[in-house]
Amino acid sequence: MLAKAVSYYYHELQKLVASLSPKGLLEWLLARTEAAVRRARIEQVVTPTRLACYSSEPKMIEEMVKQYPKLADVALANRFLIEYVTAQPPRRLRRISLGVYDRMLALAHLITSFGVESDMIQYELHNYGFKILPSGRLGANRDENERAHAAFRRIFAAGEIRRATRSFDRHFVTHRKEPLKPDLIDQMDPATKIEFGYAASELLDLVRETGEIGEEISHVVCCLPRDDFVSRLSNRLGWPKERVFNVIESLSLGPRTEFLSPGPPFRKEDTYPWRFNRSLSYVRRPFLLRTREGVQEILWGPRHLFNAAAYFVWLCAGRLKAQSKEMRQLMGEFHRRDGEQFNDSVADLFEQHVRLTVRRRVKKVGKLRGATGLPGEIDVLVADSTRCVLLVIECKDLSVARMPHELRNELVEFFLGEQGKKSFIQKHTEKVTWVRANLSSVLEWMKLAPSPKWRVEDILVVDQELLTPFLVKSKARVTPFAELAAQLDQHGWLAMPESGTVSVKEVRGKSRPRRTRRR
Repeated sequence: MLAKAVSYYYHELQKLVASLSPKGLLEWLLARTEAAVRRARIEQVVTPTRLACYSSEPKMIEEMVKQYPKLADVALANRFLIEYVTAQPPRRLRRISLGVYDRMLALAHLITSFGVESDMIQYELHNYGFKILPSGRLGANRDENERAHAAFRRIFAAGEIRRATRSFDRHFVTHRKEPLKPDLIDQMDPATKIEFGYAASELLDLVRETGEIGEEISHVVCCLPRDDFVSRLSNRLGWPKERVFNVIESLSLGPRTEFLSPGPPFRKEDTYPWRFNRSLSYVRRPFLLRTREGVQEILWGPRHLFNAAAYFVWLCAGRLKAQSKEMRQLMGEFHRRDGEQFNDSVADLFEQHVRLTVRRRVKKVGKLRGATGLPGEIDVLVADSTRCVLLVIECKDLSVARMPHELRNELVEFFLGEQGKKSFIQKHTEKVTWVRANLSSVLEWMKLAPSPKWRVEDILVVDQELLTPFLVKSKARVTPFAELAAQLDQHGWLAMPESGTVSVKEVRGKSRPRRTRRR
């Protein structure tokens, strides 16, 4: 049923776009994406100043909960429109207008929304109740889904405020007090050369030179004949024109016969706008090709281009669907290194408080070995002798799940386990149980005085806010790093709840979304 809904709205979008004139259409869409990028960047910078001058954190959280989903929906829908219009350029006479654009945006949003809901059902993340209303419209009971997302958006907004506040200084730093770490791009170069045919540093050089070319044209939307653009880049980079052409081709979207049938090596799923990490997305391919009056042209948005370059580096650091062995090995090394750095960051937070005793990467305790030894490594072990609390901490630096299939994998890996493979939570619980059973030995190893008052608590710290803890009922305490840092800064310890992570069912009575009447 949802597939039919997506198909219906897609055909409506097809008819609407086909009625339009190509004159100025891509420029219109690119300009609005540039505005969305600018708006998002400004929000990052002004959030701490607005909080300091005019508002309170709870009020700002409520504002962000309302505002962020709308901004994200508009940005996603607009990128899809750019992909579609580039692949299927219209040839009629109707000029673009705000009214036409609003309808295009609405149709694109409905396509992505129903596509996501279909995937959520397919991967058993939600169980919507659908029915055809007397009016003939499609009705759905999304209350449970809305409660989960509303609770998640609140903690995500709080995390965004804290991250923006803690990183505010970097917008104004003109020099570094500490020596630079080994260059990430240099580490990527050999593997990206094999994976893509060009190194990461070469791509960034091309983006930088394109940015300088764009400054001479426009700060909003840039357009040049393709041959002219290739010649300029060839002169600036010192590359052969053929090499520049090939790199630009791999970073471009262009017309094709069927939007949903891109042909090999691409898959049909690469065209679905609600899917993440697609090979044919505007985020992966920031250059647009079109033919106007017999001349092939290239268009790009300067702000989006630099965002795409940052996205490329981010993908190579861990989320890329790598084809080469070298790229997979590099990403594995990044995962290992980032995990260790995140563990150290969590331990550093606790070590700032002198009364706390902190141990990192605990693999063994005293003389306990073998069958009686620790069942796995404890990332961080913290003892507070004034409260008589021993805290067992599991740290997970995760790539945040964005799409339903990723959320499903995260649920299985984090909470549920599968086919005899234990989840993170199950492994963590075994360690906590062992510490409770051997508490006196652990205290002796940490050189702390034993007492019957000592109790063992546990927590799982993640680098960013996760949606999955709100989709299942779990006793595990899952705390984002930003929240952990805020609690330690304010109280010097954690506000430990009586039960575990707030789940969908627990949120139900606390934050009921306001019902609105649809006309």
